[in-house]
Amino acid sequence: MTTFSARRQVVLAGAAVMALAGSSLGAFADSSSVPVTTLVATGTRTLSVTDVTGASIGTNGLPLGTGHGGAFLVNVTDTRYKNAGYQVSATMTNLYPYATNAFDFNGTPIPASAVSVSYPSGLLDLVNIKSLVTPVLHLTGSLNLGALPLPISIDQTVNGTATMAQSLANTVTKSTLAAALSQLPVTLQTGDVGAFTSAAGLPGEPTAHPNPTSLNLMSGNAQQPLASALVTALNTTYGGLTAQQLVTAGLVDQNAVISAVAQQAGITPDLITNAEQTAIMTNLTGTINALTGSVLGQTGSYNTMPALAIDVPTSIAAGTYRGQLVVTLMDK
Repeated sequence: MTTFSARRQVVLAGAAVMALAGSSLGAFADSSSVPVTTLVATGTRTLSVTDVTGASIGTNGLPLGTGHGGAFLVNVTDTRYKNAGYQVSATMTNLYPYATNAFDFNGTPIPASAVSVSYPSGLLDLVNIKSLVTPVLHLTGSLNLGALPLPISIDQTVNGTATMAQSLANTVTKSTLAAALSQLPVTLQTGDVGAFTSAAGLPGEPTAHPNPTSLNLMSGNAQQPLASALVTALNTTYGGLTAQQLVTAGLVDQNAVISAVAQQAGITPDLITNAEQTAIMTNLTGTINALTGSVLGQTGSYNTMPALAIDVPTSIAAGTYRGQLVVTLMDK
């Protein structure tokens, strides 16, 4: 009985709908599909380790010379990368006798604990630092629209599109870092000083090294830079441009400008003719008066110059020794 009753209720409901449709003369339904798009830009973050001039370190490796010491350049480069900190760390293997392109694992190695990191000059710099922000534009001007009898004065704010703002025109160095810190989307610090107490493993090495010493070579923390400095920088580049110039520069979308004008005029945008749209884009000018939300990311290049030193034990025989320094970049 339960099954029959349920089926009956369904049939009755269907009959009621059919009767309603038959009694509604002229009923009409339609639909429209609207594409919705957005851009999610994750950007890139890369690490490079070079000699002190920025040249690539070849297959012969980093030569430490007769004094058993030498510096190298560590670089992290962001391109429209998310606003995240970074950390560059290193591990060091033992240095084994090396000849004919092969390690002699039977020979006595120079232990990793004899290798240490220092920053004799404390050099660091940040180059071409830019913050990815979303500006708020203030649009002003006077317009004649055919749908309205009198000219209207436009005074509207519009959220712009994400763009890069560079408030620091010069390279930030060790001596200028403190003064520039409030304008940086990420900071920069040199790393740890000391020896690689426990060795990392070399490929093919018979001895396992499960707990190698990891030393930080450089790091930086994400932060929110001073918004007023970024607004000033944007206005230096874009302030006073026409709406069309701002659209061409990618700072704002044209539809947002037209919608803002229509809102102030009290009409829907479809009542604005093509000729009036051209007049709007030509006659309105914009300035940046704020930022919406937080800094989204950054572009820039960050450098430090650590130095390796080897305190060779007196028991080590003469010859060429080779090990491996592994440098790793991670977000933090």
